[in-house]
Amino acid sequence: PPPLPASFAYVGTGLPRPGAAEEGPVSARARRCAMEARGGVAARIRALDESEVVDLAGVSNAHDVILSAFGSPLASEHAIRISLVVGAGKGTRSRYSDALPREVVTALQACGYSEDRSASVGPDSQGVYKMQHDTNKNEKLILVFPRVSLDGAPAGIGAVGGGAGPAAGGAA
Repeated sequence: PPPLPASFAYVGTGLPRPGAAEEGPVSARARRCAMEARGGVAARIRALDESEVVDLAGVSNAHDVILSAFGSPLASEHAIRISLVVGAGKGTRSRYSDALPREVVTALQACGYSEDRSASVGPDSQGVYKMQHDTNKNEKLILVFPRVSLDGAPAGIGAVGGGAGPAAGGAA
């Protein structure tokens, strides 16, 4: 018979297998996946400078991701729309939690966002979201119109639609 893997030698001996002390109760892979789900998706959203679609399939902690991504204004030169895919039709329905849309909306509301069914990309539609069902692609979307600040300026300084810049009729 083929030799057993080294990890089997530790079963029942009470000795930790090599590398177990570093991993702790949660495996390194699980930690990496959790960090990617929180930091990866949120960081990707925060880095967007153009309107884009972000698929939340498989994200188990959507509330934390949304809080991290939309808790403060995004750095962008103009208003953008971020389409969050939160559900799908028969073929890919299992990739999305039934509670995902509710989690995303709750997190957006915790960030100070409100629902506006007539929202569109522009300075008047910042800090709002709307739900949409794309029947062509059979996807459920939450369209987020995030608060943005110009050129990465801190929140409240140089925000689109405010201030005394050339767009607001101030001196250039």
